[in-house]
Amino acid sequence: MNRIYHIATAAIMALTAFAARAGEPVDTVMSVSNPASVSITESPEGMRVTVSGIDGNSGYESSYFQGYPAGAHVKARQETRWYPFSLAGNRPRRGNIHHWDLLAPGGLGLGMVNAPGASRAMGLEWEKSFEISWLHILAVRYTSRSLGVSAGIGVNWRNYKVTTDTRLQPNGQGGVTWGPYPVDAQPRNSRLKVFSLQFPILYHQHLPFRISGFQPKIVVGPVLNWNSHASLRTKWRDAEGNDMEEYNSGVHQRKFTVDLFGALSLNGWANIYCRYSTQTILQGYGSPCFRSFSIGWMLML
Repeated sequence: MNRIYHIATAAIMALTAFAARAGEPVDTVMSVSNPASVSITESPEGMRVTVSGIDGNSGYESSYFQGYPAGAHVKARQETRWYPFSLAGNRPRRGNIHHWDLLAPGGLGLGMVNAPGASRAMGLEWEKSFEISWLHILAVRYTSRSLGVSAGIGVNWRNYKVTTDTRLQPNGQGGVTWGPYPVDAQPRNSRLKVFSLQFPILYHQHLPFRISGFQPKIVVGPVLNWNSHASLRTKWRDAEGNDMEEYNSGVHQRKFTVDLFGALSLNGWANIYCRYSTQTILQGYGSPCFRSFSIGWMLML
């Protein structure tokens, strides 16, 4: 409020100086501390400043009017402070206390994915399994000062990989099991891929400091997944040296899962994220009961 009143006082002083140059008498500028409200209205006739309420006197009110010369032109800039809507990047707008933004595509992530709960005999390798994520192809975000909430739609691919002597294979009942390669085969790799349409609902909180001019933020929240497709693919070389491949899409994955997502945004481009699935990935009969945990880098968060 002090800032508003100082602006109003500066405006009054400028106008009184203008009036003095025009040969009009100069009004006295009164100093008021901590007013309850300051109202500035402008019309072609002039500008009026009204001060209401001061320390120790809530009923106080004082009004000042500065008339404009005949033929004066009034130029005004109008700004909507509550809930404007516009296409924006992934950085929040400055200067607006409350704002809705339609976000540009962002949240491109690449990370390693692990399978907590999977049997060691299954042979899934974290360092060779990966996740590719596009967190939001389209999203809307509401911001208020240093915090915000966003909701969007994106896509996600997870590849759980095995490069040992064990291969993943269907069990004939919609489930997944594991076992050895054919006799005298040279294993290459075996993988389980899960594709998801994802719906992140995230909370953004900027931290109270800056790094190289950028204000870091944390992003946390649930990600709702519709796991629309899962498949198995195994490659090996047989005893005659022929490259062999086996593909199966009859895997019964859990259709709907919820992930817990968290990220630290350092400068908008370098972002560290982690993600944990609260439910098992596979649902077919006899399938191993494991969840998903991934960690990696994400751009344009």
